[in-house]
Amino acid sequence: MASLARCAWMFALLFGLWGSARANLVSYWPLNDGPGSGTAANMVGGMPTGTLTNMNVNTAWVTGHDGSGYALSFDGSNDWVDLGTNATLNAVNNPLTASAWVRTTAAGDWFRCIFAKFGGTPFWGLGWMSNSYLGFVVRGSAPVAGDFRADGPQNWGRDGQWHHLLGLRGNGKVTFFGDGEVLDTRADNGTSTVNTATLRLGSHNASQYVAETIDDPALWDQRLSMRQILALASGAYTPATLPPASAFPQNPIEQSGPAAYWRLEETVAGGGLGDWSGNDYHLNGFGTVARGVAHPVPYDPGSRAMAFNGTTGYFSNRAPGTAQPIGAPILTTDFAGGGSYSIELWFNADALQQSTLLGFTTAGTNTHRIILGLEADGTISFTHAGATLFSTGTYAAGEWNHLAAVKDDDTLMLYLNSILDPALASDGTTITGALDLSIGRYGRDLSSRYLDGLMDEIAIFDRALSLQDVYYHHTGEVWTPEPATLTLLGLGALGLLRRRRRRPH
Repeated sequence: MASLARCAWMFALLFGLWGSARANLVSYWPLNDGPGSGTAANMVGGMPTGTLTNMNVNTAWVTGHDGSGYALSFDGSNDWVDLGTNATLNAVNNPLTASAWVRTTAAGDWFRCIFAKFGGTPFWGLGWMSNSYLGFVVRGSAPVAGDFRADGPQNWGRDGQWHHLLGLRGNGKVTFFGDGEVLDTRADNGTSTVNTATLRLGSHNASQYVAETIDDPALWDQRLSMRQILALASGAYTPATLPPASAFPQNPIEQSGPAAYWRLEETVAGGGLGDWSGNDYHLNGFGTVARGVAHPVPYDPGSRAMAFNGTTGYFSNRAPGTAQPIGAPILTTDFAGGGSYSIELWFNADALQQSTLLGFTTAGTNTHRIILGLEADGTISFTHAGATLFSTGTYAAGEWNHLAAVKDDDTLMLYLNSILDPALASDGTTITGALDLSIGRYGRDLSSRYLDGLMDEIAIFDRALSLQDVYYHHTGEVWTPEPATLTLLGLGALGLLRRRRRRPH
């Protein structure tokens, strides 16, 4: 059954991508015009052509990022490209996605442009956030107070190699992606960046230049999905051929409609976690977390996991630094507002321990609302508001375990490796408002109960998962209940299953 599921998934991949139209693209300059040309064609009909300024049209054109076609090399003295403007470009504000391929060794400074729409303030742009930090900024008419910048780790992207840079704005967040991975995400207050300034490459105001090579700048008036962003960064698609998000295949977790989903596939040290649900609940990384640990799952034999060091490593919606200490909150209305929700993940604890897998606190405070954790006696704890459920079964240290914590109306329950634990708890409290999230430690601002071990495939659902759901996500097989299987669950669990209402998927 697992093999059949994987075959069906691969068929969906081929059929979906071959039979789909491109994503909604506002403008795209492939920069393939070549030596002798003083202009850069726009692949979107009716949109402006770029004009090379102070550039040698015979030497500025160099080999493109994929080893074919062309790109533009800027010497950092006084050269730039005027990409023009019109009413359509002026209106792109929120949401928006901007991307480009870049090669540089320059340290830059605030704000040194790669691709930006700058007319004083307000503006948006990809470029240097400060010396040695590449990123994405949305700046309102009130500088600093209206300044929402997301930047990568120091010196990231300054190695003279090609890198894919992407800035995404939407759902209350400003996020910077490097090579398809979340490098930084910040809260956004929705300030308007509409202006009539020209789009530019290489200079944000016809001054303050940087030596760099740029290829494939593109702009969308929508939020691209994780799969679309990864497809661009892999080089499998150009902005002109990128399919819409709906054309990409979905694994069983995505098919189940999670409210948030972190796959932990990222490899860039110091980066964050991308949300695969489409709701942009991207997270930032802190401390020491080892990346790229092999962990095959039924729907992805090449899946990777992350190892938390037990003392400093965690992920959170918290923003690094002191200027913007609060990140975009996780909204409970997305997964807990109706009274039922589920949290699902894989974990591998190095030893029996008291640690936190996920901890939710009231936004801006240290008041816990939901906690999913491990206990030193090998049990698992699940806290919702004023009630805590402790499992009767125990987890195996040094081994991968699949865990699902489910709140079905007022009933709390735990599934470990698809087996429903006989212990139950009850709490009818509905949590309202926004929450902060910490993955791998007790709370966003509480430095304790760090996880010593690995995690993978973390998902939150705005409904109670069924036993069939949990089993399928765990094994990749469609589960058909048989008397012998149900007997393993125990008479108490069997009675609970019979009482539970069937929920729409």
